[in-house]
Amino acid sequence: MVESTFSFWHARLFMYDYISYQHDDNDKCEVCIQAKMTKKLFPKIERNSQLLEVVQSNICEINGMLTKHGKRYFISFIDDYSCFTYVYLLRTKDETFEKFKEFKKIVENQKEMRIKVLRIDKGDEYFSREFSIFCEENRIIHQMSTLYTTI
Repeated sequence: MVESTFSFWHARLFMYDYISYQHDDNDKCEVCIQAKMTKKLFPKIERNSQLLEVVQSNICEINGMLTKHGKRYFISFIDDYSCFTYVYLLRTKDETFEKFKEFKKIVENQKEMRIKVLRIDKGDEYFSREFSIFCEENRIIHQMSTLYTTI
């Protein structure tokens, strides 16, 4: 006799201790019932009205490991309106400014629009004098959020 698919998978998961299998006469388990419970929806987030109006950026270490080509960090640039994301790998955080200029050149050329606001956390990667002058010259507002809250 072939078991039903439902019973088969529940028995298999129970055998490997993935779930606590409590079989009843109706072939329903507690985990399945809980998984089907509805959750409250997240509140709707209002996005800015245009592409490139706000770009959020952050730098993260890749779990203390190096990539195949010796990269230790990645930098992300996320358009707040479209959530479109660019990610670049970096050897050191000193490459931040060059990657931002590269990103800016690409997206502004593609969209024929300019970046209006760059929102970052208060990490020290963006605080060179050269970076500040570049933002001023290109009329980019340099906003800072609380540390570890960007993106």
